Amino acid sequence: MKAYLRHSLFPPKRAPGDEIWRERFLATANWLSGNFIVQRSPEGRVYGVYEYPFAWEFYDLTPPWRSGMAQGLALQVLLRAWQTTGKERYLTAAERVKQAFFVPVEAEDVTYVVAAERNDAEARLLFERGIKALERTLAYYSAPQIPWTYYDALGTVANYKYHEIHVGLTRYLYALTGSEPLRIYTTWASWETPFVMREFVRQHPNYLDLTILFLNFLFCALLLAAVRAVDRRAARLRRGAKPGSGSTRV
Repeated sequence: MKAYLRHSLFPPKRAPGDEIWRERFLATANWLSGNFIVQRSPEGRVYGVYEYPFAWEFYDLTPPWRSGMAQGLALQVLLRAWQTTGKERYLTAAERVKQAFFVPVEAEDVTYVVAAERNDAEARLLFERGIKALERTLAYYSAPQIPWTYYDALGTVANYKYHEIHVGLTRYLYALTGSEPLRIYTTWASWETPFVMREFVRQHPNYLDLTILFLNFLFCALLLAAVRAVDRRAARLRRGAKPGSGSTRV
């Protein structure tokens, strides 16, 4: 639990000397506590979910759609706000958000916080089910042929940030549970495939990769042309030529 507190969203590692970070954090918690959508499952379970009002074309998602990760992070913020202020409204909101993981159950490691802080049997059940689900699906996110990790179960190669998140989360969960499959973090942490190799050689580059590559090429070409033009002008000046004279113009 102490490890979780050291890596949580609030308070920051370096206190800024005033209340600005606390105010911003609580403003976020206030918004989260009042902006989930209350729904009822066919079994009669009342729960709260956060919905996105825009489309995500890459995954063919149309609004309103939901994110298990966002749901879990919101739960984390609400719990931290309750721990920080003692205000029950944050805990009430967290309880409502937690219920969404039963409809259906989705794996979120932040449920451990509820179980540890409040001896919450439901949260403990969610956490244990989540770990079992994670153990079964780890292979979908591992790409030893690259070697690297995937961002999703569809085979999208993770960028460096998300690869490090995968390593950090599995390391943290292994420390909590001792689950042997989660020791895969040691393998993932050893993978250091360079960006060009993993994005352009070991897989077919997507349109975003190609766009970035083209823009970089264009930028380098323009920069090289500008440097050559400056060199030609400097050479003319050294020969005593007047700016703008001669057959070559810049």
